[in-house]
Amino acid sequence: MDNTVIISYNGEDVAVSAEVAAFLETDERRNLAERRRDRRHLSDMEFTEDTVELFAVVKPVGFEDAFLRSVDESRLRVAIMTLTETQRRRLTAYYYEGLTYREIAAREDVVFTKIANSVSAAIESLKKYFS
Repeated sequence: MDNTVIISYNGEDVAVSAEVAAFLETDERRNLAERRRDRRHLSDMEFTEDTVELFAVVKPVGFEDAFLRSVDESRLRVAIMTLTETQRRRLTAYYYEGLTYREIAAREDVVFTKIANSVSAAIESLKKYFS
């Protein structure tokens, strides 16, 4: 049984494992949901002298900036897939779900330091991946 899925990456078809494809799809959905939440919360803000500029001044994002940001996000998703499953889960909970180390430790029923060490090791691995 072939566990390979073809995805589009930087405009090219790439074969990845079904697990990687599922992770990337879930990550993309999470990013979209976060952007929707951000927009919803911004639209609920009161208009004051301090916040009106947030709504009145819209900086257009240039094609190059948007392209580079999407490439960087894609590269980061691929790099995260190189981490161990535990590191990936904890890093995702910390950065994408916004949980604290203590919240993650309570969820996984482990001590706080295990989470802190795991996330730190994941970050070091990502730094090595990009260097």
